[in-house]
Amino acid sequence: YVDNGDAKADDNGPGTQARPFRTINKAAQLLRPGERVVIASGVYRECVRPARGGTSPSQMISYEAAPGAKVFIKGSEVLRDGWVEQPIAAGGPGGQGTATPSITAWRYEFTSAMFPGAYQPFALPSIMGGWAWLDARVVDMGPFLRRRRSAESQDPAHGQPPPFLFGARRRSEGGRPGPLPPAASR
Repeated sequence: YVDNGDAKADDNGPGTQARPFRTINKAAQLLRPGERVVIASGVYRECVRPARGGTSPSQMISYEAAPGAKVFIKGSEVLRDGWVEQPIAAGGPGGQGTATPSITAWRYEFTSAMFPGAYQPFALPSIMGGWAWLDARVVDMGPFLRRRRSAESQDPAHGQPPPFLFGARRRSEGGRPGPLPPAASR
C-alpha cells in the first residue's frame, strides 16, 4: 500500500495500509510477478522505475488506485526558488519592425543533480550551444513567446505545413528538402 498523504507513511516501513510506503517507486522496487500495490489518492511527484515486470498474463505486476482514489503520478517537481528574470528584446527577425519594449521571460538553470540517471531532457542550451537562439534580433521569437497558433497550422488535414523550427526543412515532392523559409535562411 502507498499513501504519501499519511503521516505514518515511510519507505522503510512494511507497505501495509496501516504503515504505507510514501512512494510508488519503493513499491515498484519490491513487487514480484503476480503481486499488486494499492495507491491512495494524491499527487506523486516521483519517477517510478519498476525493478521487474510480470512473467505472464496471470503473473502481472499491478499498480492500482484505491477504490474511489484519484492518483496523479508526475515526474515533475515544483520549482519555487532560483528563477531569474531575463528580458528579451522584442521585434521581428533581425530587429525589424517597430520599437517595442522587451518581453520578460523567466529562466531556471537545471542542475545535473536534479536528474538521477543522467537523463536531462531540458539540456537545450548544451545542444544549441547557448542561449543565442533566443536573440530576437536574429530569430523571430513571436510565435514561441505568444504561444498562439491557429487551429489550421496545428492540423495537417488543412494542408498547412507545421511551423519551421531551427532551420528544419520540410520534404518537397520527390523526397528532396524543400526551400528554407526566409527567416531561417539568414
